[in-house]
Amino acid sequence: MISRRLLGGLAMAGLARPAGATPGLSVFEMAEPSGEPGVALRVFVYRPAAWRPADQAIIVLHGQGRDADRYIAQWAPQAEATGLMVIAPEFSQRKY
Repeated sequence: MISRRLLGGLAMAGLARPAGATPGLSVFEMAEPSGEPGVALRVFVYRPAAWRPADQAIIVLHGQGRDADRYIAQWAPQAEATGLMVIAPEFSQRKY
């Protein structure tokens, strides 16, 4: 089960980008919430051109394929159309 702490951390990580950051796709890694050393959680973020810090974001979760990159690509047109920032974490099969 995904914890509220993890979801909150993902949301804040996506929203913490500098206001002048370039719109479009970005990828970053963050410490995996279990605290296990050496385990990183890769996160894909799509920021539409019109998005501002007061706007909304949505977290999209992948399925068994562990293909957050494909999910973020599919959501990008909808993000531009609606102005939503899309955050898609990629969970490892070993951990989840």
